[in-house]
Parts: sequence; structure tokens; C-alpha cells
Amino acid sequence: MMVVRKGLQQAREDPKREILFYQMPVGGVMAEQVEQKNEKVPDVWELDVSRRLDRLTWWWWFWVFFVKEKEDRPPRQLMVLWSAKNCRKIQVGEHWWKGDTSMTRREDGSLMFNGMAASWFFDGSRMHEPFTLVEDVFVVDGGSLVQSRGDDHLFCSREGEDHMVVVDGGRVKFQVHISREEEDLPGLEMEFKEHFWTRRMGYEILKTLRAPFEGSIVTRGDGGDERTEEIEGTAYFQRVTVHAPAVPWYWGIVHFDDGSYLQYYMPHLGLPMLRRSKRQWHPLNRGVIPLVRTMDFHHAPTGTEWSARDTRIKVSRGNDDLPLFHVEASNSQGTLSLELEAYSRATWSFRQPILWLLSTRLHYNEYPVVVRDMRLTTREGEISLNDLGRGVGNSEMSWGTLF
Repeated sequence: MMVVRKGLQQAREDPKREILFYQMPVGGVMAEQVEQKNEKVPDVWELDVSRRLDRLTWWWWFWVFFVKEKEDRPPRQLMVLWSAKNCRKIQVGEHWWKGDTSMTRREDGSLMFNGMAASWFFDGSRMHEPFTLVEDVFVVDGGSLVQSRGDDHLFCSREGEDHMVVVDGGRVKFQVHISREEEDLPGLEMEFKEHFWTRRMGYEILKTLRAPFEGSIVTRGDGGDERTEEIEGTAYFQRVTVHAPAVPWYWGIVHFDDGSYLQYYMPHLGLPMLRRSKRQWHPLNRGVIPLVRTMDFHHAPTGTEWSARDTRIKVSRGNDDLPLFHVEASNSQGTLSLELEAYSRATWSFRQPILWLLSTRLHYNEYPVVVRDMRLTTREGEISLNDLGRGVGNSEMSWGTLF
């Protein structure tokens, strides 16, 4: 069930009202830049307003949670995001969001802007999309995010160096605790990258690739009874700032049982930019011209990293008309092949007006996936899925363009 709340007027009347609070520490951050160097890694919620571009700049923050299943079934997943775009009006699904491009800097130094928070939840058999959808005003102050509204069905907080995330969709309540006690755990440190094609157009990414969590899922019955299940798993966090037209992309994150993980990314131009419909399969799903072709794999048992900048992605039909992602990457030291099978789909559809009846469209699809095959072959030997254990992840595929 879609829930939409507006807190814009409340925030303007009482700017000190604090209903939703979230903060992530940035101590011990590992910085890694592409093209540009910057010794300071930005705070998670602090925005560099000076770089924003009219109609183009888009900010995203999101968590993806992978539940470790005790039974042999499709793994449950939750994705929760916060987003704002530097435009006056954009349609998100069936909801029209009217932004405030002023990005007001208040007298106390905090930054206030209008945005949206949303989530989807795959419960093991069915996708709930959107699980929650909220429009509100956000206040950034000292690396913290404050959301002003009258209910708390989506709540995040910091407890020391740890984090609590609660998403309440009505019948199902998802609550997790993300621990940062094991500081030397691979993937737990933050990484920062930025890539600019021109002086002003490019993107910035701040991410935690793998973090352990524990928590619970509370299911409510019609009679008011509740059933609580204790859960554990791993999570991925990312903040993305895009200073450019939104073009199609492929992206994926995979966590393996032995602690290893990998990530690939390929934004691209080509025929998929011309697509406007939501349906999965289309003749224009071809003619891709990659802009970036990255693959990064961390092997937990040996603590080694393998990276490639020559990645190729093919998509074919799988079970239930969902995609199979065939990913191949290579460098001078070896090759990596990966096959990911999607078992559900969540879609965010956007429409941004240009002039009168003209508009641009973007369909942003997320697929919970399991690894069907993985093999890394180098001069030192070979690593296969049998060595890594089960792999679960999230793959993205988008089409259209937005500006």
C-alpha cells in the first residue's frame, strides 16, 4: 500500500521539529577518487550545493539489506532510499513531487530542501513496491539528516558508531541494527569516488560495500496479533550525486557466504535512451555505448582485490520473464565471468516535464538476484562459486533518460 505524507508546511512553521533523525560517522574513511583528487571525504548527508546544475543534479542515499535465510528459498531483501532532485517538478510513479530548487541555507548554517523517502520489500514470495513512499522536507545539519513529519513509519537513528533502521509498512515492520564493532571487517570502511566528464558534469559516490546487521521482522495479523522473527544478514549503503542528465545504467552488488563481495557499474548511451514504456523486453534494449565499465571483486579469505575496467554485460530472458545478467570483465591479469538470475523486480518510474506536453522519462529497475555461476581465472589460479558459497545481490537496469 502506497503511503504519501507531506510535511513541507509543518517544517516551514516549525523548522526545529525533528521526527526522523539519521547520522552516519565518516571516521576512518578510505578515499579513492577517479579523475579528481580530494583529500576530504564529504559527510554522508552534507550536500555540495555549489556544484548543482539546474534540472540535472540528483541526490540519492540508500540502504539494501540481504536477509540470511535458514530455509532454501529466495532471499528476502529490503531497499530504502532518500532522494532529492534540483528541479521544480517530477512525477514519481503516480505521485507528483514539486521540488524547491532554492536549497535554503538557514541562519544556523543548516541546509533545508524538499525530497522523498521510499522503500520496497521482497518478503520471500512477493514484491511490495512501494513498501513506503513519503514526501517531506529534510534538514542537513552537521552531517545529520532531520525529516519533519507527523508519523514515524520510516525511522533511522545512530547509536554510537552503530545504526538503527526501522521501516514500518503497516502489516510488516522491518527493524535492523547495523554494527560497526569489527573495524577491520572488509567492506565496512567507507569509500569515496568521483568521476567528471567535463568541469561540471559527472558523479560522486560514497559507499559501504558490506556491513553486518541483526534485527527482526514483525508481521501483524488482522486481529492485531503480531509474530516476530529474528533475522541477520548483510547490508550495502550508498550515496550518489549525479550532476548530469540521467542516462541508462547497469549496476550490481553481490555478497557471498565466505565474506567476499563484488560490484559492477556501466552507465551507457545508445538506443535504450529512447525507451519510454515500463515493460521489461523491448527491441531498443540494444545498441549500448558504455561510458564506464568497472568491476571490483574482493576475495575475503585472502584479503585480495581484483579490478577491471573492461566489463561487458548481456541480458537474456530467465524464469518468469525476468532477466539473466551475464557479466564478463577482464584485465591484463585474468578474467571474471558472472551469471546473475533475477527472482523479482521493483520499478521506480520518473517523468520530468520539459515544455508544455513534452517530457523525459526514466524507468529505474531493481532486481533481487542469486548467483548461478561465478569464475575468476588469473595467473595465480582460479576461484569459483564453489569456493565462495552462495551469492545473493541486487542488480539494476534502467532505460530512458531524465533531464
